[in-house]
Amino acid sequence: MTVVSLGVFLGALLSGFASILLSFFIYLKYRKLAILFYIFFLISLFFIILYFFFHLFGGIATADGVKRDEGFLDIIQFIGSLGFIAVAPYFYHFIIGLRLTRVKIIIWTGFDIAVLVCAVIYYITRIPEIGYYILAPSMALTIVYGLYIVLRNLHAVADKRLSTALKTFLWVGAGFFPLILLDMLDTRIFGITIFPSGFFALPLYYLVLNILSIIFTMVYFNRPAYLQNGRLTEFFTGEYGITSREGEIIVLLLDGGSNREIGEKLFISYKTVENHIYSIYQKTGVKNRIELFNLILSNR
Repeated sequence: MTVVSLGVFLGALLSGFASILLSFFIYLKYRKLAILFYIFFLISLFFIILYFFFHLFGGIATADGVKRDEGFLDIIQFIGSLGFIAVAPYFYHFIIGLRLTRVKIIIWTGFDIAVLVCAVIYYITRIPEIGYYILAPSMALTIVYGLYIVLRNLHAVADKRLSTALKTFLWVGAGFFPLILLDMLDTRIFGITIFPSGFFALPLYYLVLNILSIIFTMVYFNRPAYLQNGRLTEFFTGEYGITSREGEIIVLLLDGGSNREIGEKLFISYKTVENHIYSIYQKTGVKNRIELFNLILSNR
């Protein structure tokens, strides 16, 4: 392993720790659920990189070679991979502003429990097929699901800062993905080893990801919530110039009320409700209710 590879790993771990710490302090300030899931998401990635770091650079040199504490490595890998599988789907939904239905919660909870049981069996029995055909595909499925959720709903993200950040993360991920595959497979092309020093693309990707995460946290998360305890915050109404009547209508829209139901509750005509909704769309820059919901719920 070269000094450059070691330096990239250390830089990735330090930036990861800084990203987690910054997100934690901002969570204490605003108490937003999206930030909480984001912290656990970053922690799981941190442990995954930590596992590769100790796997490559850890251990004690002996006459029989380098001996590593396999139990310690198992714990780190266990926390990182299972933590990612458990937290990532919820983070994807919260960051986009999607509602988590009861059916999805039941499905993902059952999936998490099944993976946890398989992981425990794997670490006890060391049956390689469990790792190859269950644990690794589960990790891949979680990543693919996240890409699917983001790509499918990216057009409905009204917040320009969030939309730009998501597009940046997608492009960076797409650019690094083939390099990570080459890195992990140690592929030779035309007789030339692409990464002769061992794992390099994965920690480099994580380093870039953490730098972007720090910027994203400061620009997007470091501001008050839009919705708190079922009510719009003063920050949201001031940010978009929402009147008190428009605020009432938005809350009723979030509760699933139709234009007619909203009119009856507020004692105003159907046409007046339509005019208010049109004004809300113009002020917030959204095109429909879905985009309005995503805008507010992603920052609740």
